[in-house]
Amino acid sequence: MDVGAGMVDTAILFSLRGARRVIALEPYPRLYGEALLNIKANGLTDRVVLVNAGLGAADGEVCADLGDVEGYLGRAAVATSR
Repeated sequence: MDVGAGMVDTAILFSLRGARRVIALEPYPRLYGEALLNIKANGLTDRVVLVNAGLGAADGEVCADLGDVEGYLGRAAVATSR
């Protein structure tokens, strides 16, 4: 399980190290979309299951500053395993 998957680099590593299935959670819609592209670019759609959700101690919704996401995307690049 990869909680707060971001660009799914950790999920990709888990898959390359032998995990047959990795469940990755990414609550930010924009990061989720980028992560999907990264999974497809690495040919791991059959091994990495990406869920657009977060994980917490209680049910509910959280408002977060999207400025943090924009900075993350500005530094991140699609990582390929090939």
